[in-house]
Amino acid sequence: MNSANEPIKSVVPPARILVVDDNDLVAKTIKGIADITPDPMNSNRGTERGHAMLEESLREFGAGRSILLDKHGVVICGNKTLESAANIGLDDVLVVQTDGHTLVAVQRTDLDLEKDSKAKRLAIADNRIGELDLSWDPSILAQLQAEEAGLLEGLFRDDELARLLQSAECVTDPMQEWRGMPEFEQEDQLGYQLTVHFKTLQDKQEFAGVIGQSLTEKTRYIWFPEQQSRDVKSYQCKDES
Repeated sequence: MNSANEPIKSVVPPARILVVDDNDLVAKTIKGIADITPDPMNSNRGTERGHAMLEESLREFGAGRSILLDKHGVVICGNKTLESAANIGLDDVLVVQTDGHTLVAVQRTDLDLEKDSKAKRLAIADNRIGELDLSWDPSILAQLQAEEAGLLEGLFRDDELARLLQSAECVTDPMQEWRGMPEFEQEDQLGYQLTVHFKTLQDKQEFAGVIGQSLTEKTRYIWFPEQQSRDVKSYQCKDES
């Protein structure tokens, strides 16, 4: 039996997962981060601030929470942690196999929550980074819901999901909306431009009489022949719902 002060010793099985390929079981050994695949449908885009804080946390505190993989080595939870760990060169990986019926606890033998400020800061950073580094990707959520009905049920209130999916319809890349459209050349609306200088106010008034237009102190440009003023109100959008 272990004494009260003796650290708990655990036996970790070899870092192996099973990959199913055409009904054949192929053992894949996870040797490092390069053997792990990020989730291509991760619905969290993350944030710039959260990403920076996560990397800084890994540098200051080391690895805290574990990440979760499926049997193929694809990340279920912890995509942003995997990315940040790779960015700072934290390449070593310890894989613990489980079927979900055993709670996997990561024990940091170098930390004492009661005595170490580092441990206390890590506890706060863990929650704060999770709060800051969440930015839902509406397009991914919409695709996941379309592929499997009921997938998001219970995870969002109806009004929350509606707002998220509605934002997926917003245009985020205007140039993307033009791709595939026929070529279009904008007609030159500027015409020919000429700057006219007047030596005296009388010269200005005589010029106004010649062209048949009124030139005041506020006049900065004119059209010749004179153009009809556009009714800008007719171009305003109206809510017809």
